[in-house]
Amino acid sequence: MKRIASIDVGSNTLRLLILEADGAGNFRELDADRAITRLGEGMDSHQRLLDRRIDATLEALARFRDKCRAFGDMPVHAVATSAVREASNREEFLRRVYDKTGITLDVIPWEEEARLTLDGVFWKIPDTGDVSLTFDIGGGSTEFILSKGKKLLAAAGTSLGIVRLTEKFITRHPAAAEEYRALEAFVRRELQAVREKLAGPAAAPGRTGQTR
Repeated sequence: MKRIASIDVGSNTLRLLILEADGAGNFRELDADRAITRLGEGMDSHQRLLDRRIDATLEALARFRDKCRAFGDMPVHAVATSAVREASNREEFLRRVYDKTGITLDVIPWEEEARLTLDGVFWKIPDTGDVSLTFDIGGGSTEFILSKGKKLLAAAGTSLGIVRLTEKFITRHPAAAEEYRALEAFVRRELQAVREKLAGPAAAPGRTGQTR
């Protein structure tokens, strides 16, 4: 049995998953953890990762590293998504992560993020062969993935992340009516672009569908 760990550094949340693999495609979850560090805070305004959010992320990653070590020597696959992709100080952040934790972060494009999301869905649920729409709502972005069973048909990446939208439109709680209307109009425009991008594959005849 082989043990492996994966770390997802998102714009709002960090996630750790430690698995045991039998070499035949079967996995057993050994441990899981998460930390909300809001790494993507202020990205629209500053285009860089804020020091206090970097510090919080480094502390969480150090804790994840220690958890991995407690399970013995194993490969750790760590990826970073929207916030790190867009940050002007990305290289500095990656260097600090490695210096503090020894973890090498792989900054993946949104297309790869979509593919991995689809793989994760079918790790948890059976493949019925249906046409499905899967969406991954993150802190800095949301990816929409149209698939037939495990086969990816089309994908669309958007800036509909919860941290990004909150900072862009909401200044109080509860949101003012005019803020909500502006947010709704923006989301509708983004979703219309997604609909147009996915319309061709979705219109293929003879398919049933579901949303995840």
